[in-house]
Amino acid sequence: MVYAFMRQVPDFPHLTVQQNDILSFSIKKDLKIDKEVVEYATKNLALEAREEFENFLQTMQEGNTVVVSSLYILSDRVEELIKVITCMLSHSVNLWIADSDMLMNKDTSMVSIFPLLNALRKEEKEKTNQIGRPKGSKSSSKFDVYRGEIVSLLGKGMSVSAISR
Repeated sequence: MVYAFMRQVPDFPHLTVQQNDILSFSIKKDLKIDKEVVEYATKNLALEAREEFENFLQTMQEGNTVVVSSLYILSDRVEELIKVITCMLSHSVNLWIADSDMLMNKDTSMVSIFPLLNALRKEEKEKTNQIGRPKGSKSSSKFDVYRGEIVSLLGKGMSVSAISR
């Protein structure tokens, strides 16, 4: 059985884009899509919390084929992708990645998978390339013990420099 797997998540390509990519790829590779599977999940949901996807993975049988438009549709976290790929390969499932024109199966060498994972890792790193503390984080200070007193004096209209003196 050949599955087209798509995932509707903000910041991912829309379902119609994924569907078009998969259909044009399947025509080019002469694959007949038997069933479309769509997962609706939030972007930050961990793999273990994605019940629809977990159920889909558990239905996979030897010889099944899954076609995705891009590798990061399965997950945008490298660690989770490794788990998903390992699970599929251990069940002898073929995984076609349309944008890379790549087939992953139990005969695929890890050397050919690493560039895809590395590209995803670099892409994620570029998105989160921030400098300094994360927004909203708070550092401890030697003046934390005086916090209540400082807030009280600020409430009375006293200036910061006067309080610090």
